[in-house]
Amino acid sequence: MDFLINKKLKIFITLMETGSFSIATSVLYITRTPLSRVISDLERELKQRLFIRKNGTLIPTEFAQTIYRKVKSHYIFLHALEQEIGPTGKTKQLEIIFDEIYPESLKNLIISALTISGQKTNIMGRAVNSQIIEELCQTNNCIVISARNYFHRESLVCRTSVEGGVMLFIPKKFFLCGKPDINRLAGTPVLFHEGAKNFNLDTIYHFFEQTLGITNPAF
Repeated sequence: MDFLINKKLKIFITLMETGSFSIATSVLYITRTPLSRVISDLERELKQRLFIRKNGTLIPTEFAQTIYRKVKSHYIFLHALEQEIGPTGKTKQLEIIFDEIYPESLKNLIISALTISGQKTNIMGRAVNSQIIEELCQTNNCIVISARNYFHRESLVCRTSVEGGVMLFIPKKFFLCGKPDINRLAGTPVLFHEGAKNFNLDTIYHFFEQTLGITNPAF
């Protein structure tokens, strides 16, 4: 739902934070040509260059950095407001379990991202193993974040993102005709491990859409 946020602004913010057209296309589900056209149009309207293209990356100019600093807080507010008043706004509290060996710096980044998103969370720390992952199949609204890989039991089906940074464990009983029954996935545990790049909620949402066909998931 993007009725409060201008499309050009969303593209600009995403490119500033990813520094790459290719990454932005996967986050926004838009091909590269429209993205490039929007930036070119903005640069023409503003009569200022926003990005320097170099070796497949985008380097923001000083002008772009100034705009970003001034509009980011407003963007965050509008995004949170859209989530609050939109159809998926009434989200339940999300229980997040960090593996006890997970790096503190990465943990703080994730907590910060979730705080900005407005998601209600209950943060816990514990030693995580495969048995705990399976036990969480009986728990609603829970995410496990760890830096380890796990061997899972036959009662679980595992789906991994192309980048290898997100692992989704689904109980076999939730499969219908070989495909996930999305109407019965309320207790599905999700494991994020350290291989994920550019961690943000849009990446998680994209993974859910590609893996399960779920758009705008409410945890």
